[in-house]
Amino acid sequence: MPVTSFLFGPPPAAGAWRKLHNEASGLQTLLFGRRGLFRPKPALLVEEGAAPGLPTNMPVDLMLDEPGDADLVCFAVELFAMEGGLPQSLGAAVSRAAEIALGNQTRQIVEGREREHRSRALVQRLAEALPPERREDPDVASILAEAGSRGARSATVVRVTHRASPDEAHPGESVDFSPATLPDRWEAGAHSMREALRRLEAESAEGDKSGGLVIHDVGG
Repeated sequence: MPVTSFLFGPPPAAGAWRKLHNEASGLQTLLFGRRGLFRPKPALLVEEGAAPGLPTNMPVDLMLDEPGDADLVCFAVELFAMEGGLPQSLGAAVSRAAEIALGNQTRQIVEGREREHRSRALVQRLAEALPPERREDPDVASILAEAGSRGARSATVVRVTHRASPDEAHPGESVDFSPATLPDRWEAGAHSMREALRRLEAESAEGDKSGGLVIHDVGG
């Protein structure tokens, strides 16, 4: 809890005082850490993968590369929304820069895998149209083997994105663990997960989509 809460009491649900409370909470965590969780130190940045462009903030590719033939459903919960409006303050601009840098990592990975699955499916369709003697050609056979190396496994990625409110957008947004902020995030997350499960249920009712990659964007 930021020191401002001890001095002035809990913040309102929205407005200038709530924004100041959120900024104070993030700044306090950046300076002093979070008791029972971590102390601020350079190694923490490496451990949590919060250095844009170096480690991957959300390595969903590791899940998609997991060996096995069973269909895969992967929930990727993203704190940083790629889409957003123009920031109206310097603090909001810093927060928006982090959202773009980190949110773009996840998007590039997932969309790259979507293109890969589409290309493999097209090669498999082409193989079905080839005569047997062409499929047995060593060069063609190696291409077909690579295209089918992941088998007929289907994968579904549900990308659940949190869109920060204007009062929440500040440089310390990712380390704002105040009692006022967390319930708002929990409520938004619960709403997004209900929507995600509804989409998965509807997708399951549509029938089999073997061998493909389906992406659902929820929230944000």
